[in-house]
Amino acid sequence: MLFKTKVINPKLIVIMKKIFLKYSILLVALMVISSCENDPIMFNNSMNIVGFSSTALSVGEGGEGTVILYLGARAGSPGTTITIEVSTDGLSNAATEGADFSVSTKEIPLNPGTETVTVTSVDNDVFTGNKAFYLVITSNTAGYDTSAQDRILITIVDDEHPLKAWIGTYDVEADSYGDVIQGEPDGAWDESWTVTTYADPDDVTILWFSGIAGGDKDVPGTFDSEAGTITFSPGLDLGDPYNNGPTGMYPANDDMLANAGDYITTGIIAACSENNLVGTIDPDGSIHIDMVGLVLENYVYCWDVFNTYWTKQGSTAVMSSQPQAIINKGPVK
Repeated sequence: MLFKTKVINPKLIVIMKKIFLKYSILLVALMVISSCENDPIMFNNSMNIVGFSSTALSVGEGGEGTVILYLGARAGSPGTTITIEVSTDGLSNAATEGADFSVSTKEIPLNPGTETVTVTSVDNDVFTGNKAFYLVITSNTAGYDTSAQDRILITIVDDEHPLKAWIGTYDVEADSYGDVIQGEPDGAWDESWTVTTYADPDDVTILWFSGIAGGDKDVPGTFDSEAGTITFSPGLDLGDPYNNGPTGMYPANDDMLANAGDYITTGIIAACSENNLVGTIDPDGSIHIDMVGLVLENYVYCWDVFNTYWTKQGSTAVMSSQPQAIINKGPVK
């Protein structure tokens, strides 16, 4: 009699091996966890560490800032005294201790927890630009380790910037030209923006604008306070404020104005790229910029052309009217 040998499916062997391996690993993991359940976690003083709680701090001229140091240690650990010093290594516009600032103490007794040091800046009534210095941990009496945050950069913010009248947050009324051109009621496409300006770190004639049209990219504007003007280069990328891709800001010409809220041509964009966008500024901080053309670059579409009135928050300037909501607007995809 012939007996046939049963052949095992090779795929079944592979599956069985995987199952065995999976549960073997699980079993080993459970054994390790079980063996550690009764082992206490041990802490000792060698794990204690000192450091700054942050890496940077800004202090306005004539103001005070608080620097926080910490001792991370197990309960009952001996305290320590931290020594800090001032350093200006690698800083281009370094602050001078005594002339620009003072530090309340450089020897800080510290038990497990935190302690503070006060930095007081001097208001010198002269524009020198922002200045900076480091506070650096040099030692501690208990010999504890020092964390990677062993220094903090302190920036003294100059409050005599020549453009300080225009540094701040603005409520912007953007009056649409496109609504009437496209047969909509006047004011139907008006927009309101909140825009923040801040100083350029290197050029005192430039402020950066954050939030134009609600965009997520900051753009520079050049001020001429004697002429009372602000100038933007053509085609600045504002980011994607309208969820239709990159939006460029241009000085609108008559052709762009006539097609506000509609498709335009690359020739119109090229013509508008030949000039800067220029507005006027007022000593009270207000700004007026007319013929602000916003173009959805991917579609060669003029989102709108605006006449914009900028009121600095906290000022007494008054905008002409309240903006209204945007309706039924944008390119057909």
